[in-house]
Amino acid sequence: MTGVAFVLPNLRLGGQAELVRSASAEARRRGIAVTHVLPKTVALDDRAQLDRYRRETSLAGRLHHVLAIRGRLARLRSEARPWIVVPAPSLVPLALWLAPSGPVVVHFEHSGSEMSSVPHEILRGVTTNAVKMLLTHRTVSFGGRNDRIVMVAGTAAAVRRLQSQSPRATVFHLAQACDWDPPFPDPVDARARLGLPRGVPVVGYAGHLFATKGLATLLTAFRSLRERVRHVVLAIAASGEGALPSGTPEGVRTLGILDIPEFLRAIDVLALPYLNLSSTTLPPSLLLEALAVGVPIVTSALPDLKEVATDDEASFSPAGDAAALADALEVALTRGVDRDALAARQRTRTLALREQRASSPLWDHLASTWWS
Repeated sequence: MTGVAFVLPNLRLGGQAELVRSASAEARRRGIAVTHVLPKTVALDDRAQLDRYRRETSLAGRLHHVLAIRGRLARLRSEARPWIVVPAPSLVPLALWLAPSGPVVVHFEHSGSEMSSVPHEILRGVTTNAVKMLLTHRTVSFGGRNDRIVMVAGTAAAVRRLQSQSPRATVFHLAQACDWDPPFPDPVDARARLGLPRGVPVVGYAGHLFATKGLATLLTAFRSLRERVRHVVLAIAASGEGALPSGTPEGVRTLGILDIPEFLRAIDVLALPYLNLSSTTLPPSLLLEALAVGVPIVTSALPDLKEVATDDEASFSPAGDAAALADALEVALTRGVDRDALAARQRTRTLALREQRASSPLWDHLASTWWS
């Protein structure tokens, strides 16, 4: 049958890679030939390689790969209709430039920009101001609707947000999970490699340092926590985007970009104190990854998050409430948790979710002859 080329135009290979893997498997199951149009150094099934690419490839290197992808698409046979996967609205013009036909599959990852109106802006069409979008990473107004754009949401709550903002949107729900398999790094070895002290409780935070991530709330809560929990440490694996709030308290270790499974195994509890999730349609990847390796989680009581994690896997506190966050962290640190049992239960759920994802109507829509 008609071949499909999967393309990741900006090569931030987090949720994009998972979406492409799922779509590729379903396309092949339907007898559709699949071609991955990726940088030569990237393999979708090699998580360590993807992480290394994300950390080490410069902007110039990524632009070079984008141009190479454009060339590879031009050399494909006409029946290989590209499905372009993009993680942010600012990349939509680039996706449309990469391939003049086929659907553009959009899911929104978290950004420092406020993007609650993104779906409305995108569905008004992508025709001009592409350079401005790419430079500012913000959406601008266009004109007319572009029916090639298909939006993917990882939670039912995100689907409702998209549909309320843009009733005419083409939106599909594709529940997310982390497919990591054990064995995972040994906690003692992981802590030693990261230079974290043995025998003391460690709260972990990983990701960008944007305000909406709630790091300022976490630092306030940590000051209170240190008065109650002796020698507790807050380990921050920062991505380099954004900045730490001023007045960082004693006991905070900033570690930079790390191997995430190793970091999660080295900590006792993961803090995800999001203030809101209005700028994303996917559950945070750190939440899914922590569930996969069996790490207790303290996070905000937001609909998207409560949809993904159960009360025995995560503690929920009101977003922005530092006192409640400190209380929840103290309980999580003092409560005994069988981390291997948590990971095994999540693995069972992930396998069931994989079957559910395979039956999503998204694949029927993308495989339809409407795109040919």
